[in-house]
Amino acid sequence: MSSDPTFDAAATAFAQVQSTVALLQSEYASVCAQIKDTQNQLSSVPQDYVPLADLQAAILDLIDSSGSKYALNEIAGAITNLATNRITGSGYDPDNRGKPLRFCDLESLVNGAGFVQLLTPEKNMFNDQVLYCFFGQLVKQGLTAIMAQMPPSAFGYDKLTPAQIGSDRVTRRATIASLNTQLSTLQAQKADLASKLSALGISVRG
Repeated sequence: MSSDPTFDAAATAFAQVQSTVALLQSEYASVCAQIKDTQNQLSSVPQDYVPLADLQAAILDLIDSSGSKYALNEIAGAITNLATNRITGSGYDPDNRGKPLRFCDLESLVNGAGFVQLLTPEKNMFNDQVLYCFFGQLVKQGLTAIMAQMPPSAFGYDKLTPAQIGSDRVTRRATIASLNTQLSTLQAQKADLASKLSALGISVRG
């Protein structure tokens, strides 16, 4: 030990800084490793297969979501086109385009002077989604009865082992949400450690 008190104090402080830096760097490396692991989990968890019953339930859920989207994207648009004079035909007056139908237009329309397809506006094709929109429950009942008679192999589950089948969608969503929360916490910790190291003159990467 030097006989110079000032040097001794500086040396002690320097040693303490070195110890602190080493500790912070260790914590930083650990947090970075945890972030990478969490990101890997977030990438892999959605790729896992779900149980057969949950896959069948998802097919039924598709009926509701698809029917709702069809109502908003197709039927609502067809109603707007009708109500605002955007459907061309006999007696069409372009000056009224975008304006509401007048009394005379409505009377003519209601009394059969025009032909309008509101549920399937694409006249050259039939879209199953119109059934999903208006008869979704009946469609789901029918699909449920059909799927109940289908073996697992019809859904591809004969190609999987039990170990390849993960949790259901509800559990999976909760897992993903938890991992995202964990990732946010770890990223905040990483930023805090990087800031502390920077204050001590140490730059970090990654």
